[in-house]
Amino acid sequence: MEIPFLFISLIEILQFITHRGSLDIDDLILNLFGIFIGYLLYPAFKRIFQLY
Repeated sequence: MEIPFLFISLIEILQFITHRGSLDIDDLILNLFGIFIGYLLYPAFKRIFQLY
C-alpha cells in the first residue's frame, strides 16, 4: 500500500513545485481511499468476470 501513497504524494508535490493544480490533502486522502476500495473489490470482480 506504500507504493500508491508514494506515487500520489509525488504527483501532489510536483503540482506544488510546478504551480500546476493545487497541493491539497483532500486529493491525497480521496485517492488513497479509492485505491483501498479498488483493492477490496478486485477479487470480487476477478471472480465475476473471469476470462478464459
